Amino acid sequence: MTPRLVLALDGGQTSAVAVIGTVNGDLRGSGRGGGIHHIDELGGHDRLHAALTGSVGAALADAAVPAGAVEAAYCSLTGGTGAACRIVGRLLPRATVRADSDAIAALASGTRGGPGIGLIAGTGSVAVAVGAGGQALHCGGWGPLLGDRGSGYRIGLAALQAVADADDTVGPPTALTDLICRAWDLAAPRDLFNRVYAAGADRADIAALVPLVVTAADGGDAVAAGIVDIAVDDLVTLAGATAARADFLMPAQRRIVATGGVLLARGRVADLLVERLAHALPDYPVIVPDVPPVIGAFYLALGLAGVPVDDRVASTAVRSAGMFADRLRKSAVAPSPRPIEHGSEVDQS
Repeated sequence: MTPRLVLALDGGQTSAVAVIGTVNGDLRGSGRGGGIHHIDELGGHDRLHAALTGSVGAALADAAVPAGAVEAAYCSLTGGTGAACRIVGRLLPRATVRADSDAIAALASGTRGGPGIGLIAGTGSVAVAVGAGGQALHCGGWGPLLGDRGSGYRIGLAALQAVADADDTVGPPTALTDLICRAWDLAAPRDLFNRVYAAGADRADIAALVPLVVTAADGGDAVAAGIVDIAVDDLVTLAGATAARADFLMPAQRRIVATGGVLLARGRVADLLVERLAHALPDYPVIVPDVPPVIGAFYLALGLAGVPVDDRVASTAVRSAGMFADRLRKSAVAPSPRPIEHGSEVDQS
């Protein structure tokens, strides 16, 4: 007998990742597709369609199951949720399909679908508060021109601007010059111009510079440290604004799940964020999930199938996700070796 199966998808500006698993929490396959930008951008719908069909199709093939065997699918996306429901509904003809903000799944990765505040710092940045009764509000998520403060894109962009300023001697020298020139194989800082404009560095390419900024900051570079400080303060401000508006959260529901590619870079960003959240929002314990956001989407897919995520199911999902770890990361921001505390509330006393 074919086991009951659900699909979860987490789509961001860098890539889309899908997983298929049983209602017992056992992952059976995964797949990856392209990035998802604003659906109204030129070619936005085509990119969304390609990302969803690519990731879902690859997950089905990896799990070696037919599309008709999937009974529920939850899509966690940066945008285009209505179109995503239609596209995935056609791909999985027997599935109940739901699509929502990627911040919802990020929150669920630390609460198993329970209430609280989710704070994502990936290529972009966004926060969401969800109450026990389904109330929800969003802050941030305005995109690279209007917002995304504290995001990987904004950190990477600030680093590139710092290199340009240093080369012009209108800004201080910085270790970021050598780090970025080596990473992008540039002979001189002036070559950044062609790399960014002619070669078309996109938001994911720029966000992928975050580990270099962290490396420079941890090595004592004042320019990089300043960039990180500003990003962390922006994320704390975003979380604080969300908490101030979320008057529907009862005291026992007040917690912040902090996740996203920027935090996967470990080191200074994650450490400072936890430290400053503790000072700014002492009533909100911080959870650093031990699974990526796509597993939060998987928990929500189980809910669509009417399956409660109890300790046994969650334990199986966490263990299973560990076996797929390198395939479940959607961010261009690669993690560094330095670990931080996972899977529990961080003491804020």
